[in-house]
Amino acid sequence: MDTDRIKPLTADDSYVEDVTSSRLRAVLDSGAYSATADAAALAGFDIAVITVPAPLRDGAPDLTYIEACAQTLGEHLGPGATAVLEST
Repeated sequence: MDTDRIKPLTADDSYVEDVTSSRLRAVLDSGAYSATADAAALAGFDIAVITVPAPLRDGAPDLTYIEACAQTLGEHLGPGATAVLEST
């Protein structure tokens, strides 16, 4: 888990090129978005976006991070919930 990426996002400090810090603050304030390393915060989620790497190992993608996220989300999955995978 890369908490170094989560900390700035929760402090409305966007490192994402096309998302301004002021836009990030607006969605944080609205409650429409949150970033966390706490799996307990997933309880009752409507939409989860998984953004983890899939580095190449011997020419094939290593799906370890994706599988770990899917396992964690599955423990909190409810009716109508959506999970989106954005990965390399």
